[in-house]
Amino acid sequence: MKLQTKNSNWGLGLLVVVMLVVFLGLFFQQQRPQNNNATIPIAESSLSINNHTILLDIADTPALQRQGLSDRESLADNTGMLFVFPEKSIQNFWMYNMHFPLDVVWISDQTVVGLQKNIPLPTTEDIPRFSSPIPVNYVLELNAGFIKKHGISVGDMVTFNL
Repeated sequence: MKLQTKNSNWGLGLLVVVMLVVFLGLFFQQQRPQNNNATIPIAESSLSINNHTILLDIADTPALQRQGLSDRESLADNTGMLFVFPEKSIQNFWMYNMHFPLDVVWISDQTVVGLQKNIPLPTTEDIPRFSSPIPVNYVLELNAGFIKKHGISVGDMVTFNL
């Protein structure tokens, strides 16, 4: 009879441990930030132009740069996608699979060197390309109208918080 009591206590202890592990797993699963879009970093990155802060999605790999904002339905206000390149070069962009118009800010080091305003959605299969005016190492895509609304100009300084 003692052997049976020990097994009952052992089984009850095992059940308590299993329930505790399940509870802790569910608790920590709910505490983790949800990231439903692979290009949005959990840690916030931002930059400032004209004392206006813009939250960023970072595209710093060839795969993320190819995807860009394609297939997204929208871009939240005061956010943009920053393309980061290891070396300065003429950058070429196009509006492949875009669902909303964009503004583009061409940035060399920490200086705005070019602006492309209100790039419309393509209306034919021949999608136009847009190129930086000089070699750049950063390209910032924003909702169309952002440049005008916030008075961004060539020569403005950019402060990064990456």
